[in-house]
Amino acid sequence: MTQSNPEDSLIITQSSHPYASLMSELSQQATQYQESGQFNEAIICYQKLINLEPSLLLGYQRIGYYSLKTEQFEQAVIAYQKVIELKSNEFWAYNNLGEALIKLKRWEEAIPIYETAIKLDPNCFWAYNSLGQCLTQTQQWEKAVPIYKKAMELDPDFWGVYQQLGEVLTTLERWEEVIPIYRHSIELKPDFFWSYVGLSKALIQLEQWEEAIPVCQQAISIDPNFFWCYINLGDSLCNLKRWQEAVDVYTTAHRIKSDFFWSYKNLGEGFIQLQRWQDAIPAYQQALELNSTEASCYYNLGLAYLNVQQKQEAIACFEKALQLQPDDISTQQKLNELIGISSISPSTPSSGQLEPIDWLKYYPKSGQAPSYLLPKPVPLGKNSQTGKWQFPVPPKEIMLVFAENEQYYLNSGKTQVQVMLSVLRESGYFLKTGSRILDFGCASGRILRELADLSDICEMWGTDINADCIAWCQQNMSPPFHFFVGTTMPHLPFEDRYFDLIYAGSVFTHIDDLADAWLLELRRILKPGGLAFITIQERYIFEKIREFPELWLSNNNIWPKEQKQACMQNYLEYINQDFAMFTLGRDTRSLVFYDINYFAEKWKPFFQVLAVKQEAYYWQTGVLLKRL
Repeated sequence: MTQSNPEDSLIITQSSHPYASLMSELSQQATQYQESGQFNEAIICYQKLINLEPSLLLGYQRIGYYSLKTEQFEQAVIAYQKVIELKSNEFWAYNNLGEALIKLKRWEEAIPIYETAIKLDPNCFWAYNSLGQCLTQTQQWEKAVPIYKKAMELDPDFWGVYQQLGEVLTTLERWEEVIPIYRHSIELKPDFFWSYVGLSKALIQLEQWEEAIPVCQQAISIDPNFFWCYINLGDSLCNLKRWQEAVDVYTTAHRIKSDFFWSYKNLGEGFIQLQRWQDAIPAYQQALELNSTEASCYYNLGLAYLNVQQKQEAIACFEKALQLQPDDISTQQKLNELIGISSISPSTPSSGQLEPIDWLKYYPKSGQAPSYLLPKPVPLGKNSQTGKWQFPVPPKEIMLVFAENEQYYLNSGKTQVQVMLSVLRESGYFLKTGSRILDFGCASGRILRELADLSDICEMWGTDINADCIAWCQQNMSPPFHFFVGTTMPHLPFEDRYFDLIYAGSVFTHIDDLADAWLLELRRILKPGGLAFITIQERYIFEKIREFPELWLSNNNIWPKEQKQACMQNYLEYINQDFAMFTLGRDTRSLVFYDINYFAEKWKPFFQVLAVKQEAYYWQTGVLLKRL
């Protein structure tokens, strides 16, 4: 809150001053302009006064005050900085300087200003409230909490500080604490829509479905066009098995936003529970148009077809579900019943309807020795002088494509980490204490080793399907990192919403059929608002390799001899078409390319694309995704 100068009665001139008469005249003019609301003219008078007397404190105070009123914020900053220089204990100078800096979104600069203001007046509500805003804007969430709480003590009836504290606690996922904060905010301002949205989110996170329902309904009554309120309400009703009400809510939601996969999936679930099989079919068909990788949708669509006597359509759905989730017993049983197979075992010949599952394709892609011994870890630890973590350089056979020499291996990791961190910073994201980070496709830890300084405040994981790489990392880089061997099957052994940041460099460039499933798996383990920085190959690369495509393609993959020429020919054919994506080769020998606009549009229901950075990983394009 801006305050005028408390020393209004200060005498501007002294008779002994050589320009006393002129200064007195200017002072009178300034007063007249102020009284008539001509603030810019008053500012000009005060500027003339301080030209005559540079130490005139009141002149700078008035320029600062009226500059704020006329939204000349840069001018206000300069004026209040001069006031502080002349009188360092002037509380309102700090407070008003902070306000000008906030208007200019110079949050970092405003923080120490408000901290000084609070030292000068520990009981000023507005200084705490504004400091809390600055800490929030710079993502210093933990520091903002006690500041907002102090503001609440000083003015327990100002609803805005409750709302702001609620948003911070939501970001920190402190759900139990946030509920009474939003409830109090609503008591103070019952018509503020976002308080209901925040409260419903917290209640849903704690699975307090009954309590969430009236909150969602109240939010809808305030703004009947906000899509997510209907989704939250529908999900709460589903969890309480109030299927008919849920169906009505999801149907309304589709009129507002017709391209959200989960609402169609849940609508289909409601129809299935109500045994409205004919209605379930278009719901699941629409869901699968938006996301064709969800096995449960195919399974339930198969059930719906089965119940309306469309047997062949049901078989096709169960087969597709089984392709996506080969170990699902319920799907296999339904399919067996429909095609008349009592059981399937390795000794039973295939009828032609189903092919044997090649389970080995889901296993790690290296580490083929018949047996091995993993010694206990022997990390080098931290350097006693620098306090930095030390890691050896891995042997060449697990440096993979970076095996040119040690310096090349190390420098490539530094470069790519710097690019990723710069993209995060430009998008307003800063890692905080307690963040969890996953390097998805870490190989021999080339990227992770450059993030070792964060390991003291962050929990950091690496995974790869290359078992030899992970064995070396476990031997030499744990601690401070955690590692495990993954498979090509889209599953990671973490609970939902576990990670704050996932990095996947040159991984989705080699995942073809299961790319959608893997992206959805990464979304599952990301916290809401968490980020994934992945790299893909897109049209940008075509120009880069225009003069030597065959050499580049050969150097970046090893196809079987019988596939190599076909892959080369396909590349030259595909790049001239209006493609969504294409792959050269399959399985882990694939090279995958996307149209970047198609990629971003496709994942809109699940991620917000925050940034696209070309040459984030050599000629690969980085895409920063925020989990919705």
